[in-house]
Amino acid sequence: MSYKLSDFFVGVNEFLGILVPGSILLFLQKQVFVGLLDHELGVDAKIEWVAFFLGAYILGHFLLAFGVPINRLLYRLPLRWFSEKCDAFYNEAMPRIDLPEGEDTRADAFHRACSFVRLNNPSASADIERQIGEYQLFRSLILVFGLDFIL
Repeated sequence: MSYKLSDFFVGVNEFLGILVPGSILLFLQKQVFVGLLDHELGVDAKIEWVAFFLGAYILGHFLLAFGVPINRLLYRLPLRWFSEKCDAFYNEAMPRIDLPEGEDTRADAFHRACSFVRLNNPSASADIERQIGEYQLFRSLILVFGLDFIL
């Protein structure tokens, strides 16, 4: 299978979770990244826009990857806020979700339910993808503004 440039599709997850945080970081810290390259890109606006979006795409992937450990902070917060007993949606859905042996965390149940929705209801799947993209955006923005504060 050969891919063409026209096959490059930017969905809501890529846009919200990757391009937007990468663009914001690149915009806020342009001088740092231009200094790392150690040369100017030129005066052609097309080259600058392509370099900006390519840099934002690459930085966005790094932000997304480095933002995953932020999920672990949820377990450090008081359990009364996020316990399974207080999660009405989880408690209602859990009896309806068949999980394989040994797979019994809320994350496992979420991924199983999300896969079921993707297979059976494309319009609901689009809504889930949008919400996942928003979550990725805000998780990455924590890193972007933290890095901006430090740099």
